[in-house]
Amino acid sequence: MVNPIEIKKHITQEKESLLDALRAGDIDGAQASSNLSHSVDDSLIQLVEHHLGAFKDKIAVVMTGANGREEICPHSDLDMFLLVDDTLFDGQKIPDGQDEYSEGFGGLYYALMDTRMGISSLVMRTPTHCAEDIVADQETWTQMLDRRKLWGSDAKYEEMERKIAAIDTKKRVAFITDKFAEYDKRLDKLTQETQSTVKDGMAYGGRFAIVEPNIKNSYGGLRGFQTAKWVSDEYKNIPGANPLSTTLISEDDKNAAEMAYTNLLTIRWHMHDAAGSEDDKLHSHVQPEIASRMGYTDVSEFMRDYFQSTHEIAHHAKMVCCDVAENLKVKPPGAEDAQMIMITANEDGSVSPLQMMTAFKERTDNGKVLHHTTMQHIKHNAHTIDDTFRHSPEANRMMLDILSSDNAEDTLVRMNRLDFLPNFIPEVAGIQRLMQFDPYHAYTVDDHTFNAIGNVSRLAHGEYENLSQTATELAQNLSQQDRAVLGVALLLHDVHKADQPDNMKTYNAQLVQNIGSRLGLKDDALDQASWLAENHFLLKHTARYQDIEDTATIDSFTEKVPDIKHLELLRIMTLADTLALGPGRLKPHATYRADSIFEKAKNQMMGMSDQFNKRSFTLPDDYNDGEPYVRISPNKALGADVLTIITPDKPYLMENIAATLEQSGTNVMNARVKTIPNGSIRAVNNFVIQNDGGKQHSERQAEALKEKLITAIQSSDRMPQLEKPPSNHPGTNPKNQVFPVQAEVNFTNALSDDNTTVQITARDKAGLLHTLTRVFNDMDLEMQHASLTRQGHKAVNVFQLHKRGGGQISPTAQIAIKDAIMQHIAEEQPEIS
Repeated sequence: MVNPIEIKKHITQEKESLLDALRAGDIDGAQASSNLSHSVDDSLIQLVEHHLGAFKDKIAVVMTGANGREEICPHSDLDMFLLVDDTLFDGQKIPDGQDEYSEGFGGLYYALMDTRMGISSLVMRTPTHCAEDIVADQETWTQMLDRRKLWGSDAKYEEMERKIAAIDTKKRVAFITDKFAEYDKRLDKLTQETQSTVKDGMAYGGRFAIVEPNIKNSYGGLRGFQTAKWVSDEYKNIPGANPLSTTLISEDDKNAAEMAYTNLLTIRWHMHDAAGSEDDKLHSHVQPEIASRMGYTDVSEFMRDYFQSTHEIAHHAKMVCCDVAENLKVKPPGAEDAQMIMITANEDGSVSPLQMMTAFKERTDNGKVLHHTTMQHIKHNAHTIDDTFRHSPEANRMMLDILSSDNAEDTLVRMNRLDFLPNFIPEVAGIQRLMQFDPYHAYTVDDHTFNAIGNVSRLAHGEYENLSQTATELAQNLSQQDRAVLGVALLLHDVHKADQPDNMKTYNAQLVQNIGSRLGLKDDALDQASWLAENHFLLKHTARYQDIEDTATIDSFTEKVPDIKHLELLRIMTLADTLALGPGRLKPHATYRADSIFEKAKNQMMGMSDQFNKRSFTLPDDYNDGEPYVRISPNKALGADVLTIITPDKPYLMENIAATLEQSGTNVMNARVKTIPNGSIRAVNNFVIQNDGGKQHSERQAEALKEKLITAIQSSDRMPQLEKPPSNHPGTNPKNQVFPVQAEVNFTNALSDDNTTVQITARDKAGLLHTLTRVFNDMDLEMQHASLTRQGHKAVNVFQLHKRGGGQISPTAQIAIKDAIMQHIAEEQPEIS
């Protein structure tokens, strides 16, 4: 008697044994998948033999899909069907008089359910039905491409093969073209995902959403390799089809793609094990565990190898699919309606570096696309680029033209994917497929760089006019030389992330001086590009962390900017760079602040600072002296609300306001605190806030918050700290704990004559602002200004403080204050062991 429970136990034990071997590094994903498939095969044969053994001459068990390929994972479903004689199945039901078979079929189905093999229904097909079902349904056809007979009648299986072989050639070609369209559709779907940047599919290589890529369906995922296999397998079934090009796709190319595929299978096994289910998203919170299992000490290096694998698979899939499409004279996936650029290779397959560069230049200038054979020639020959070619004036002139073109982004992406760019400019090789392990940077550093360059063009074409009219108008007035300056500065501005030098600013400036001069930038243009790379954080950090209403902030910023041309280029670069961080990373209030600084600095440079920068404070008309005044005003330009609080100054005022805001789930984006005499001492607090959903408050929400704030202001007691943080706060999500945060507290007295600036970096958590204001009060400090910024899981808060009664904080006192703050924000760093 075959016991399904014992079979279930056996398969479970086999899975655990294979997972133990995988965790120990004794086997890879391909071996684990094959071994598990064999174990399932053996168990299935036992069940079929027991229930339907009497019909072995009329039945065959056919494995399809992942079971057919023998590469199932721990939580894969069972892909199979029963191939039966016409006497056992008429296409609708089991005919009368087949009670024994009906009983055996039912027994097999329920036994499979008892074993938890992952089958929802047991399908029967006759050989004729197989051919009909294939033609009628693309998914069935796809699964059947991986078919194999597991058990039963050879005659039935051979009859099915004859029926399938007789399918009309036109229908086979239609299937292949549908497969191309399906692949495009999968990639197009990814563009709708929040963190995705896939664009134009296979047309120029796509991009990766690195935070949580889908290992199965993302560009270059498992499905890409499988699509290439299905398409080539079906192509070989077409009578008279020309052989696929073996010179185009060498054995080394195939081996590289297969190794990449095995790497993804291995990762997928670990993912299924870690999640305990069939989950194909490589979630951030499991990346450290999987990296550790696979012997990595750095998550970024693990993900870098992951992206290298997807790159190999994507390129292999493109070569195979384009070769098949060209032979069949149909449209391949990702195809564009444009002329193709062909490179004629020598007999040994070699092409010169100049031929490669000329092809990229033509692509940029004329909107043509690289033929797939051209891509392969470049990929195979990129390593032949030497110093002589790198210093060729002609080659560098073409490269500079590309960087200053509207089509720069697309061309640079393709240059990078084909390894031409890191060979021509070796300094960028370090950022190729380099990821930063945090939830703030959505793309690899190289893709971020190319996207930033593309954003300059998009700005010039008015695509971000709703974000910044200022930057748009500046971009629309750029000269060709200005575009070249920005192109070089942006290309190199993040190269330091590969080496992480201590003197990042100097490193960037010297890098641009060296490479920019080689590319052809001279004199003022070279100095501008060098200064931009050195100071690319200047405007962003001033807008994010400093009090932009303080004239000292504008004075300090303006002193660092050589002239208005540098200021204009910096505004464009800052917006292009920030937009390239990822979807939703640029907030309206950040754009507003950067534009405000730009206008104030420009006016100061033009001698108009008194008119533009200095404003006196006037009490609002509806303010009643001695009473707490609270107003919440929506501001569309900021995409937030402006909260204004005017009240007689009193101890713990800011602390209690912070507690109330955080207890209500309010997101504080910026704060400015000012004390004015005006007859009596008043505290004027202005905040830029959003509700707990990251939007402006509704009237009802605003009124409720106003009432809570008035109560807090009138209270003479210190409000208690949060016992339980709001459920929607990012700090409550345990998945965010995998991202490391290095707590830091840094002081400077150089930015103001009256205040000390302190920048505090800590894990973002509910109650943080309240905690910090409590520390400030305990240390007898008064807050003049606060800038509160969230970067994914991290909070970077900058405060301007002075001693109670006035005066900067001495270096000795700074040490004690830092120790007090670190007691609340320091944490053990998660490590990969």
